[in-house]
Amino acid sequence: MKINHISISNYCGIENFNAQSLAPIVFVAGHNKVGKSSFIEAINLAITGEYRRVGKKKDFNQLVNSKASKGEVKISTSKGDYNINLPTGSGKQITSESLTMCLSHGAFSAMSVDDQRRAINDLMPMKISDVVVAQELTNRGFDKAVLKLDLSNLEHAVEQAKEFAKQSRAAWQTITGETYGSKKAENWQAAAPQIEAAAIETVPAGRIEHLQQDLEKAISEKAQLQAQIDSAAEHNRRISQLQAKVQGAPALNRQLKQYEKELAENSEKIANLEFVLEHNQQFACPCCQKPLFLQNGELVEATDEVIAKLAEHQNIDTSVNVNDLRGRANYLNQQIGSINAQLANLDEAKSELDKNIAPRHAGQEVIDAIERLAHHIISTRTELERLQGIQREANMQQGKQQQAEAHVKQATYNAMQYHKAIEMWTSAADILSPSGDIGKLLSKSVNDFNDVLSDTEIMDGWTGIKFDYDNGLMFDNRPYHLLSESEKWRVDTAVSYAFSKLSNWKIFAIDRFDVLDLPSRLPVMKWLHGLAERQAVDTVIMAGTMKEAPKAPPTFNVFWLGDK
Repeated sequence: MKINHISISNYCGIENFNAQSLAPIVFVAGHNKVGKSSFIEAINLAITGEYRRVGKKKDFNQLVNSKASKGEVKISTSKGDYNINLPTGSGKQITSESLTMCLSHGAFSAMSVDDQRRAINDLMPMKISDVVVAQELTNRGFDKAVLKLDLSNLEHAVEQAKEFAKQSRAAWQTITGETYGSKKAENWQAAAPQIEAAAIETVPAGRIEHLQQDLEKAISEKAQLQAQIDSAAEHNRRISQLQAKVQGAPALNRQLKQYEKELAENSEKIANLEFVLEHNQQFACPCCQKPLFLQNGELVEATDEVIAKLAEHQNIDTSVNVNDLRGRANYLNQQIGSINAQLANLDEAKSELDKNIAPRHAGQEVIDAIERLAHHIISTRTELERLQGIQREANMQQGKQQQAEAHVKQATYNAMQYHKAIEMWTSAADILSPSGDIGKLLSKSVNDFNDVLSDTEIMDGWTGIKFDYDNGLMFDNRPYHLLSESEKWRVDTAVSYAFSKLSNWKIFAIDRFDVLDLPSRLPVMKWLHGLAERQAVDTVIMAGTMKEAPKAPPTFNVFWLGDK
């Protein structure tokens, strides 16, 4: 990215700066507090939108020069034109972390080691397919559950594994009620619950079965004896019924004779009444004056027998309804038939009674035996129920003990499973992490990054700048936070250059050039001049406090800020 034109208006201490047709290296110099660092910040803000001087965009009004109400930064580059308007923050920028690392001197060293590793990997992505990672995990004996992690994104996979380990640890603590420890968990066993075992009488082996058999036998014997008594009672009851029937025979015979007599009389009445009614209409013969009767529609001469019979029944009451007499006759016939049937039944009863006339008695010995068996049944059943209660209580105690043992076994097993899960997920997180065996497969990008950092070793005092995968930035095997200000400056400059080269932005910024002592400044300027001549960079923005504008080769544009 070649910067062709820079226009800064009312940005912090810079009221107006305008330069175009710029050389590869733009060097702004001046005394303290004239806006040299603001110059670099303004360019970075206009191109990437990144800001470090204020916390939020709403504070952009603080970036406007105190003598103005608004400001603007315009940058024209080989990649396009970019700008930002203050205090609104509107404008056109490009979002790129690698470009920010180029233009913000020291931004990389301010990051955590994990973020530094990520930024390097994003700069030069060394991708490992999830299939390869899954195979590596399988070869190491991991469970299939681990293979379900987001292996296409190792950073996310590590977070997932740590979360699963956390959940498993919480589950282990819920089961055990203790604080988790890997050594403790290896041999942890659940304590058996305290069960108060009551003193229980022991039931002899086979005793309950023997009592059950004895009880069944006694009940059967009592039932057989009781059947004898019941049979005798039924026999005697039958005899009593038969005797009662037989004793009713005379009364039935008397009633039968009475009904038969009444039926005969009633039948005679009906015959006489019907005869009289049949000959009730008499006519005298006109010739001989003999009595004539209407019979079947013809007049018939009355015989002497008819005349005698009519004379015999001349006093009969013809007002009586013959149908009433016939109804009574029917009733009497029914009663006579019923009595004859009863008498026939009595004959059968008498015949049965003659065969079984003697009553039956079970005998006192049977009654006594039933009473003894009844007492025996009660006592046996009582003892059986007592022993069965004892056996139930013993079974209940045994069940509680078995449940307690099963609980101990299950809790111990579950705790061990969660312990194994904790170890599995923790191990997976470690192996997949940047410092883990699989994560280190990505370290090739770090090696490439360090190769570029070593380009600065052509300058005296720059030997040993590198990025350590576990510890971050190092200088001469010392971590960044232990370095001097000038050493940190060298490291930050080398990092900005590395991002510039590896990202192919070919632009970077250097602030606080004056941190170096005078003898150390010339090698840096020669190095930058060489980069420009070789076209290894398109633009370098550098700033430093100087007493006067330095002399520089044509690859430099030197701008003095403030009063000379």
